[in-house]
Amino acid sequence: MSRFTEQDNVFMSLAEVRNHNLFTYLHTCNVATLSIGFSLGLGVSSKDAFDLGVSALLHDIGKSFVPAEILDKPGRLTAEEWEIVTNCIPSTARGCNSSSRT
Repeated sequence: MSRFTEQDNVFMSLAEVRNHNLFTYLHTCNVATLSIGFSLGLGVSSKDAFDLGVSALLHDIGKSFVPAEILDKPGRLTAEEWEIVTNCIPSTARGCNSSSRT
């Protein structure tokens, strides 16, 4: 459990994803659960499965920087909207490295 508390800012970012967009949060939890289950089924060590699960939990943190109306939009995104979504990748790294949001 100490591995979680060492990265409080990262998990606070996960809470921000939940507050920003429930679908993205549920998707993230599902990806983490499936990643751990598949990795354990393949014989990966518990430590590595844990690390994979944490990584899966963090993979969409940058989406908390994407406006909800884009995340919730039905149908195709415009080129401009897609650009905003793809820019969440660097935002994910910033979100994992900083507890402050701007």
